[in-house]
Amino acid sequence: MSAEAATQWVLKLHENEELRREAEAAGSFEDRQALARQHGFEFCKEEIEDAFKADDELSDDDLDAVAGGSIAMKEANKRAKTEAFIAAASSVAAAM
Repeated sequence: MSAEAATQWVLKLHENEELRREAEAAGSFEDRQALARQHGFEFCKEEIEDAFKADDELSDDDLDAVAGGSIAMKEANKRAKTEAFIAAASSVAAAM
């Protein structure tokens, strides 16, 4: 059991609407825990409660960054480079 697994489960529920609905339909904590276990996530009740509390404190951007990891960083860097290129091109065009 691990807090990390609980956090990853919460993120998976954000990413997968069908799975989230299935978890919401589960009647008890034990049923939800069994569903998570089927998907490779082991955690105790306290760990998942803490993960959901932390999730409530995260913004959508925070969740995207955590869920996407380095992919989110690469996309942010790509956007920044594109914006810098457009700004430089606009400056050159204005000088002409």
